[in-house]
Amino acid sequence: MAKKNRRAKNKKGSKIFSSNQQQAGPLFDHAFAHYQAGRLKEAEDCCRAVLATDHHHPDALHLLGMTRHQTGDNLNAIAFIKKAIAISTDNFFYHLNLGNIYFSRKNHHEAEACYQKALKLNPNFIPTIIHLAKTLEQTNRLQEAIDCYRKALAIEPNNPWALTDLGNALLTAGMVDESIETLCKLVKAAPDSAESYYNLGGALMCLGDMEEAAEQFRKALQLRPGFVNAYYNLEKTRETILEQSQPLPEKIGYYKKALSLEPNHPIALAGLGAALLAAGLLDESISTLRKLVKTAPDSAESYNHLGDALMQSGDIEEAAASYEQALAIKPKNPETYLDLGLTLYAQGRDTDAVACYKKSLTYKPDDPTTQTYLAIIAWINGDWKTCGNYLNLIANTTQRLTKKNNNFVTPYLNFLDKLLKYRETNATLYVKDNNLPTIYIVGDSHCLSAANTMMHFNGVDYLAKAKIIIGCKAWHLGNKDKNRFKYEFGKNIESIPPGATAIFMFGEIDCRIDEGIIKHYKKNNVNLTESIITLVDNYLNYVLRIVNSREIFPIICNTPARLLCKDSASDSDKKLQKNVLAKFNQALTDNVTKKHIPILDVYTSSNAQEGRPGSGCHIDGNHLWPSVFTHLIKEL
Repeated sequence: MAKKNRRAKNKKGSKIFSSNQQQAGPLFDHAFAHYQAGRLKEAEDCCRAVLATDHHHPDALHLLGMTRHQTGDNLNAIAFIKKAIAISTDNFFYHLNLGNIYFSRKNHHEAEACYQKALKLNPNFIPTIIHLAKTLEQTNRLQEAIDCYRKALAIEPNNPWALTDLGNALLTAGMVDESIETLCKLVKAAPDSAESYYNLGGALMCLGDMEEAAEQFRKALQLRPGFVNAYYNLEKTRETILEQSQPLPEKIGYYKKALSLEPNHPIALAGLGAALLAAGLLDESISTLRKLVKTAPDSAESYNHLGDALMQSGDIEEAAASYEQALAIKPKNPETYLDLGLTLYAQGRDTDAVACYKKSLTYKPDDPTTQTYLAIIAWINGDWKTCGNYLNLIANTTQRLTKKNNNFVTPYLNFLDKLLKYRETNATLYVKDNNLPTIYIVGDSHCLSAANTMMHFNGVDYLAKAKIIIGCKAWHLGNKDKNRFKYEFGKNIESIPPGATAIFMFGEIDCRIDEGIIKHYKKNNVNLTESIITLVDNYLNYVLRIVNSREIFPIICNTPARLLCKDSASDSDKKLQKNVLAKFNQALTDNVTKKHIPILDVYTSSNAQEGRPGSGCHIDGNHLWPSVFTHLIKEL
């Protein structure tokens, strides 16, 4: 409750206190002291004692209303304050606080009317102006709200509340630069406030300046180490710029400590759920995020977080439902449309996925990640023109790529661009003859090389159709846990008719320096050869079990040699990776040979050593030219 002047006068100018009211003054002062100290029962008892002496004591009626509001009894709170207003119509605090109660009940029309009455009585009272602006925001009158905040700042240019709310309103309106300018003023006006830096950091995140945003969140945490929201956003910026983040046990501990103090803190629940997900604790993550949805059911982000965890756990249909619920709350979120598109594509609903990706682009037209997914699908579908168009759009945005999406977008941009150019000079290799039987290529990005080419196998011409599972490792398919990649693999196999031939290409990601096998080896100091043999056995056993259930004829493609290692990799890491590739492919060859399954040996062809020109097989440092696959399949 705002501090009020109990010497208010009525419209005629006379004092509103009767002699009884003046006698009740000390008792009312006790009521007010109890209220300020949070002793609501004692405050109410004192107010009722005052009213027992004078039924028309406006301050007691008003304070009794505020006390009932604090206990959740808003209907009686409104009734008491309206009685106070009927007695003392010119007390603007009464109108302001009545408006606040209506606002808390989401009755924005009544709240606005109360704030307007309060402003007529005191036009320059900044809290009233700010409350009115917030109400206008809730009724989608954003420009009017911005004008209100500016009016407050015209009265008090360095008011931190007005600067904060104006900055955030400008951000909502898409006026990012002006928002940042306003929030920079906030930092100067309130340099000791953690919220100042937190709000500026949020605006910088929207601008895409993650390094500077991270710096602001650090400053906020220096001022308030327990600021959960700032900690959460700092970790998000670190992930985006691939900066070393807090170790997962420390993240989990931080959020659990915050939740021990405030069990339903939504940001702490979201942060804990994300940290548990990153730690691979899927069940605990999903349980935490289900609690988040119950705690914040009106938050689109709650459903987005739950959808992310469900997606990783392989509960794809439920993940899609969670993203759809998020869109029902926040229908113009491009990231949610992208995530929903990924779940639909995993289900084999390609057309619906493309529609979602395009919807995402209506709200974020220059998003290179979404454009990359569309370019991949266009290439798979043999829509060369559309693929090229998206690649051109992506090329125009590479200057603005973050480190995180650069690791996804740039490799695909370069790879697909070279494939398009290859197709232009080798048009006879690419056919669109629906009468040809199909040979299916299921794998990670490597399956794109042979997509839509004509392959000659066992004396028959086939049309190669790619079925990509982006980011899938052999480990994802071989481990015992349910996950999104197993789900997507299963859906792809379901779409292949019984008796068809399929080539399986997985394992290259497992052999990267900063991924699976090497990362596991360094962290756990395991026997390298044994761990690779176990991985390959589990991977092949899973694939062959699913494939055999559909009576599909399998061909296993091994992993190509890399032409180049990461520039930042040490010589020892490069040597280790070369060793891992050799061991992985040997284990693969030994296993499929025992099972009498044909192997497409791209490793030997691409391995440049002992004077063999293996580098001529590579379209880039990793992928192979389509001709390598068409030649090797013909030789089987």
